[in-house]
Amino acid sequence: MPRREKGIYGGRVRKSGNVRHNTVHISGGWANIAGGGIAPQENGGRGGNAEDNHLVVSGGTVRTAVGGVSLRGKALRNTVEITGGTLRVVYGGSGRQTDGNRVAISGGDIRGTVIGGFSCIGSANNNSVAITGGSVRGDVYGGRSILGNAEGNVVTLDGVHIMQGNVYGGYGARGSKNIVNLKNGAEVDGVIFGGF
Repeated sequence: MPRREKGIYGGRVRKSGNVRHNTVHISGGWANIAGGGIAPQENGGRGGNAEDNHLVVSGGTVRTAVGGVSLRGKALRNTVEITGGTLRVVYGGSGRQTDGNRVAISGGDIRGTVIGGFSCIGSANNNSVAITGGSVRGDVYGGRSILGNAEGNVVTLDGVHIMQGNVYGGYGARGSKNIVNLKNGAEVDGVIFGGF
């Protein structure tokens, strides 16, 4: 990865259309934003979905890591896999509706929030976060929505320590069927919520 790049994207749509099946691997360097796929960001676009995009981080420094983002459409089945590196914020998928996005962390240093699927106005359903190694200092959400529902989201912590943060299976205007799994002596400094 080139040094001091502002943004690294596997695929990006400027106006209208979907962004699908893109992958980015980062093993060194620095990036402000790294994403598997970014759907329409400019005014005048008709919108589009971010589907099945992937971001893999094994080294380097990334401030914001996202599997797939759609500002006007859905974020579906995007993933972020982290085995090393230093990161600030991690989203599996972000969109007006998020479903089936996933974050898997087995190494690295995460110094902020981790969210499987995030939506401001729509639902965040069936997203997941699995952490089996590395360091996390911040809140962890399986799925989070500001104004919509959060249903069927899952956080699994296996033998890890979540420092200086809470853990939410799902967080939204209405939450149901969200789950937090703790395995093999996992520790959380903050509060654990199945749904909030």
